[in-house]
Amino acid sequence: MVICIILAFAVFFLGCAQEETMGTVQGTVTLENATEHIGVKINLTGTGFTATTQRDGSFQISNVPAGSYKIAVEKEGYISVEQEIEIRVGEVTKVEFVLLSEIPVPPSLPNP
Repeated sequence: MVICIILAFAVFFLGCAQEETMGTVQGTVTLENATEHIGVKINLTGTGFTATTQRDGSFQISNVPAGSYKIAVEKEGYISVEQEIEIRVGEVTKVEFVLLSEIPVPPSLPNP
């Protein structure tokens, strides 16, 4: 019984210690000329941290170790973007992206 209690405390404190070195990145991606912004791939380059946007373009990646990262944002048919970000312990780093269409949309012709 004593061993179970000690083990429970150890797991609790290890979990707390891990949370104290982590942060979160959250944001939104807007797709040019689109009404839904679902399925955009978000990647912290060189790590296994990834996310995919929801219909409204929102995403979140939690439990990221504090530090500097390059975040890459991509979706087929759009120009990919990258940005340097800083994840701080216990904080939420917020970012916003707009992905432009790879094929320019022709301007509308004026009515005669």
